[in-house]
Amino acid sequence: MNGITTQEAAKRLDVDESHVRRLIQRGIIKAERFGGKSWVVDSESVEAYKQSPRKVGHPRKQKEEAQ
Repeated sequence: MNGITTQEAAKRLDVDESHVRRLIQRGIIKAERFGGKSWVVDSESVEAYKQSPRKVGHPRKQKEEAQ
């Protein structure tokens, strides 16, 4: 694994570090704990996420049909 910091991953993805940590917690980006609080992020996983298509925003709520 080519490891980078969460700060570097955030810079590459143009997002906040907290977003990178959420991606790690959800298993979307691979990473390993280092020294208790720090993460070593897999750079290939970051690049794969960067290239993947994503939807923007939240999905719309479905309107309930009138009965």
